Amino acid sequence: AIREAESGFTERSLIRRQKVIHTNPPIRECDLPPSRARLAAIESTGCKIERVLRYLNAVTVTGSSTAISGVCNLSFVKASRPVMALPRIPIPELSQEKIEPATHYISDAEDYGVSYRQDAQVNIPAVHDRGYRGSNIIIGVQDTGFDNLGHVCLSHIEILAAYDFVNNDPEVGNQHDMGLGAHGLRVLTVIAGLDSGNFIGAAPSAQYVLTKTENSEWENRVEEDDWVAGLWFHDSLGTDILSSSLSYRDWYQYEDLDGETAVTTIAADSTVGAGMIIVNSAGNTGRD
Repeated sequence: AIREAESGFTERSLIRRQKVIHTNPPIRECDLPPSRARLAAIESTGCKIERVLRYLNAVTVTGSSTAISGVCNLSFVKASRPVMALPRIPIPELSQEKIEPATHYISDAEDYGVSYRQDAQVNIPAVHDRGYRGSNIIIGVQDTGFDNLGHVCLSHIEILAAYDFVNNDPEVGNQHDMGLGAHGLRVLTVIAGLDSGNFIGAAPSAQYVLTKTENSEWENRVEEDDWVAGLWFHDSLGTDILSSSLSYRDWYQYEDLDGETAVTTIAADSTVGAGMIIVNSAGNTGRD
């Protein structure tokens, strides 16, 4: 099964994995999908398999209560949980604190425009001056989607692959389907943007893989499973760094935030063990 799974990885992914997984091929049992026989047994109950989740040996299913009970009674099913729909948390009002205009910073080659303050906060101009701009790095961004990718600030970037796991299609922009892409676009621009004199992001020379896993119209537990499916997409394509400005805490208690319980955390730990760097947002409420 491990040999068969090897064909599902790009050469770039296998090279990255070989740095930390010292087997040939560099594939672990947790990278395999559930067995075909077990998937067939699940479907025989009348349930439809919506997601097959690597790292977790799990599936997401839909079906009648009778069919789902049938799945839960299968001898190989260790545990199950419902996909819970919850109302979206109201977004707090933005602070009205006055922000001073950004100062321009002109290096030997570039004018950072209004992005100087955010770049300088993490020392990006100095890194750029030394020639580090993301070349030969694949950066993944997993978010709500990405509208307006044709904007001048993003017209230079090379997008290697993209997929919408909310609507199950390769279009990650606004296609009049579920989820809007403004948030994803902003996050991508902070990293990849390049419009000298106006805005320069952290890594404008990197290559990018974009995934939409968040439905901005609701807060639904199935989005966690979509996040894991998106994570596998990045892993198999060889993404080096994944940026995800998403969080799922509505259905967890504080005690669950221990690094061992959340579905996304377990999958992320496994992917870090395969050589990927994952950068996740801390949320929008600071130290609250």
